[in-house]
Amino acid sequence: ALAPALGIALIAVFWGYDSWTYIGWVAGEVKQPQRTIPRSLVISILIVATIYVLMNVLYLYAMPISEIAQHETIARAAAERLFSPAAGVWISAMIALSSFGATSAAILSGARVYYAMAADGLFFRRMGTIHPRWHTPAFSLIIQGIWASILTLSGRYDQLFTYAIFMGVAASCLTVAGLFILRRKHPEMARPFRCTGYPWVPALYVLVSGAWALNTLYERPLESFGGTLIVLLGVPGYLYWKRTNRKLAA
Repeated sequence: ALAPALGIALIAVFWGYDSWTYIGWVAGEVKQPQRTIPRSLVISILIVATIYVLMNVLYLYAMPISEIAQHETIARAAAERLFSPAAGVWISAMIALSSFGATSAAILSGARVYYAMAADGLFFRRMGTIHPRWHTPAFSLIIQGIWASILTLSGRYDQLFTYAIFMGVAASCLTVAGLFILRRKHPEMARPFRCTGYPWVPALYVLVSGAWALNTLYERPLESFGGTLIVLLGVPGYLYWKRTNRKLAA
């Protein structure tokens, strides 16, 4: 069926756009976040989407779909077909450079999540320490690097990003669903960020992302359960630190 197959194809697409969340992870260090974060989200997503669409148009212009499906390095093959073998080398180098930049952003922003958890008393205290010279969560960066290395050796690339994307989209779905609960239970709370199109836009997001997650769970059960298991491994730790904080507060 077309819909389930499209849902599976979207896993890699979501992976390509996944870095839009990084700005939220470092929001605590952003100046004028109410203004900067929405702008950065909209502008960056539009730029990335434009580049992706244009690149795919070039691929389709250079090769038929049947031939595209046979290539793992489509950009290089298309560049060689349209221009020359040297162009294929250059486009590969540019993609590698772009990947290094994306990896750096993921490393630096990801460590801030552990730092924030530790600052809230929900993770090891050491993870919340800042390097006295570099002013970065150095210990969090080290532990993140070790964990990433373990994951890298644990499975194929497509398995790993399916783990991450399945739980990432599922978590985003629950986060947006929480917006309705917060507005109903705590209408008096300050809301520094506007939700344009409420309630229809977030409701549509919850509906689409929830349907996609269920489709992925059905079509890729092994990877979906793998990602879920990784998240569930953190539940005992969360309950422990939450209980410890309550005792300290009492």
